[in-house]
Amino acid sequence: MNEAERSPVLVLGLAGVNWTELVRRVSAKTLPGLSALLSPAAAGPLISHAPAIGPAGWTTLATGLQPVDHGLVTPDGPWAGGLRPAGAASWHVPPLWSRLAAADMHTGSVGWPASSPGASWPGDHVDDRFAISHGETWDDWAMPHSQTPAALREDLRALRVHPHDVTGQMLLPFVPALAQLDQSRNHGLVPLAVALAQLSTEHAAASALMGSARHDALFVQHDWLAEIERGYANAASPFEGVIDAAWTLLDQLIGQIASIASARTLIIAGIGSGGQPGAVIIAGPGIAQGKIAGANLIDIAPTIL
Repeated sequence: MNEAERSPVLVLGLAGVNWTELVRRVSAKTLPGLSALLSPAAAGPLISHAPAIGPAGWTTLATGLQPVDHGLVTPDGPWAGGLRPAGAASWHVPPLWSRLAAADMHTGSVGWPASSPGASWPGDHVDDRFAISHGETWDDWAMPHSQTPAALREDLRALRVHPHDVTGQMLLPFVPALAQLDQSRNHGLVPLAVALAQLSTEHAAASALMGSARHDALFVQHDWLAEIERGYANAASPFEGVIDAAWTLLDQLIGQIASIASARTLIIAGIGSGGQPGAVIIAGPGIAQGKIAGANLIDIAPTIL
């Protein structure tokens, strides 16, 4: 395949996005970014038989195989010393980015579950540990060499956001009554700040990769919405609006990504929550608008290929 025949692809994996809720919010006109993306796109519900929590579904998406075949089922896997976090050594089959790299294509990823160590993959891969903060402050936050490609390491280090750097102004859209909250007794802002810092870090790294090089295929994954839904479902005052605000922020980030990736085919895959099917959106040059029926998570990899 020559350069002229390649259609660059950006795959955006979104935990917690289900088709029913997406349609409801788009119909209510609360997601302008996704609404604009959907109007020329092909979209529909996405069925998955993989667990919604952990790396299994995301590995299915990246391989086109079910967990029994690709080997990743739970966040921890067995090895000679007992259990260890799922990582690159856990994959029984290579992901798409390895297969495409073997075909002389330039690939990258940000935050993809079970991708550590990122530097072990061919291409530009920022692994799933990169945005998880350690230490009391940003200065205490170590960054192992294995997490990122060497050429981008220092630039990416500067983009990280530590939870302690999340300000009240940044949290205000989620908790408008922030000023009245007694934080010595109510610690509900802590998981929100942690999730927001992680999302900000991943989004900054993804934007940097999109701007630094032309990738034939780039894979980005966010747990943001799933984390917020788990932490704030049916939350009492003053946290009752956190989930709505989380959707609003996700919509804004998707709008930014769609703008940056305007020359790419954009595939958004949401693994559903609460027993609901996920969602798939495919937009870009040559993609005809319409309803996708019967899409399964195992279909994404062959679609990309």
